[in-house]
Amino acid sequence: MKFVAAASRNDPPQADLDSRWLLPAVLLLGLVVRLLHFWAISGTAWPMHHLTATEADDYAFFKWAKTIIAGDWLGRDTYHPYFQWMQDIAPLETWYQWWGGKEIFHQAPLYPYLLAGLLSLVRDSVLLVFLTQLLIGALQPFVIYKLAAISFNRRVGLVAALLTALYGPFVFHQATLLRDWLPPIVEPLALWLLLTAREKGGFRPWGLAGAALGLAILTKESALLLAVFSLFWIATEHRGAWGEAGKAAFGVFLGFSIVLCPLLIRNVAVGAPVFALSNRAAEVFVFANRGILTPESLGQTLRKSGGEFGRAVKETVRTYDGDWGKFLDQEILKLQLIIEPFEIPNNVSYAYGQEISPVLRWCLGYGLVFPLGLAGLLLSVTAWRRNSLLILYCFATLITLIVTSGISRYRLSLVPALAIFAGVLLVRLLNAILRREYRQALSIFVLSAGSFLLPALLRLPDETRERALGSHDYVVSARAYASEKRLDLAAMELASLREKVSGRPSVSKATAAALVMEGDYRSQWAIQLFESGKKDEAEKQVALAEVAYAPFLHLAAPHYNLGSLYLEMGEVKKAKASFQRFLEIEPDNPVAKRARSILAQLDRE
Repeated sequence: MKFVAAASRNDPPQADLDSRWLLPAVLLLGLVVRLLHFWAISGTAWPMHHLTATEADDYAFFKWAKTIIAGDWLGRDTYHPYFQWMQDIAPLETWYQWWGGKEIFHQAPLYPYLLAGLLSLVRDSVLLVFLTQLLIGALQPFVIYKLAAISFNRRVGLVAALLTALYGPFVFHQATLLRDWLPPIVEPLALWLLLTAREKGGFRPWGLAGAALGLAILTKESALLLAVFSLFWIATEHRGAWGEAGKAAFGVFLGFSIVLCPLLIRNVAVGAPVFALSNRAAEVFVFANRGILTPESLGQTLRKSGGEFGRAVKETVRTYDGDWGKFLDQEILKLQLIIEPFEIPNNVSYAYGQEISPVLRWCLGYGLVFPLGLAGLLLSVTAWRRNSLLILYCFATLITLIVTSGISRYRLSLVPALAIFAGVLLVRLLNAILRREYRQALSIFVLSAGSFLLPALLRLPDETRERALGSHDYVVSARAYASEKRLDLAAMELASLREKVSGRPSVSKATAAALVMEGDYRSQWAIQLFESGKKDEAEKQVALAEVAYAPFLHLAAPHYNLGSLYLEMGEVKKAKASFQRFLEIEPDNPVAKRARSILAQLDRE
């Protein structure tokens, strides 16, 4: 059974000319944006993020990739992170029990193996890995164009491709050691191949579509739901023609099986359960559905469930003690996270990315794409049968986000569908205006305005946003600069953070505590300048260190550091006062003996 292409049915006569010239221009624009981002971050500490943030997922992916490169290609001793928060909960052996065994992959394995291959090719240059990922990401608008064109028409495809090319969070995450940039490419690719197979028919196209679904699952476990929905879609598209449906489903299954076969063989070889993909389902569910957790409460839930997903769900629900209002609040919060325009940081911060990469400040954000996509989806509901696969994709992604979490990088998989439906909206609005169908144009405009109101109604509290600003990436970059003796840049990172959170009472305690490091780095920088004979520049840094330390004079360390600086400047009186204050606050500090020795020498002089 063959189907008529939606693109050929809906395209205006000049659409071929539009796509012939405009599509390459859009792809070139997306490439330029990504190259500009690469240029901006290449001189910063960002390529060292994974080495300094040793409790983050990019560190875990890097370590996993290095384990593979070292020779463990089968994952016989597969990498599992054991961060400090995990150590606070249970011994590693207990975690292995909760995970179902040490041999099971920690996460879907495609990205770690891709990363291992890239690192091998570029001789461990993470910067070149970023460049390669950005170049792969430059193909994403083409995939979205193809999916949108076959679902609607080429003009919708061009608009969706343009939105994808300029979508800032895509660009940002394509230059991280996180897997989240990859599913929004592989999953739309699978949808495009499924729709192509529907049009062409034949065993091979369905097999290719199944192979793409297999790649999507090896990239991220949640694609299993998309695979199930895809089989449902095949059945509905071939209703009444069960022979054709069976051939299509078998082709998809065969392609799917071929791609997953290496995983199954590996599992048998290392003694893992044959169909095991990863081991974090229970842990992720508890995290996402229990609200604010302490290590103790997470550990209790995992102990009671034994790490089994079904039992973990039951134990998580039981922790609410029948308080369904509290449970509802948690679900509403997750809905807010899906809708919220602000990119809540998770391991990495998009807001920080905008600080170090000016091109990201000009890129499109979720606050524009989500409302336009929602309005376009509502416009397309009347033709839901023709666009049922794309709608099922939205539904599968939303279910995943609601069950887990919709913050920042996790909702990237929703954006391809939003970009396509946004394209539908904008093309219909433009067509209505050009045809002078002003009533239709007004109704589309009103629908769009209403969609923009939804994020405003479900906006996260300002306190939550301010706390989400965090200090993580500034501190990580400052430490990376300091490790390279670039103390000027280390101090400037924390000065930027101080300016950003100034006057915000809801800033987290961790952020406030991190600001003291600016004074530390300026003190070290000043000492270097004194030793280099640059007295005037050194004294400027002493003055800035005083400003940075001003909120932290209840602590001992700032007084010791300032005392050392005053000695270098020859200001004996101020030095003595600082050392004395240091000893008053912490008389038993490990360097207290040194401070007393300095004071005694100053008294003799």
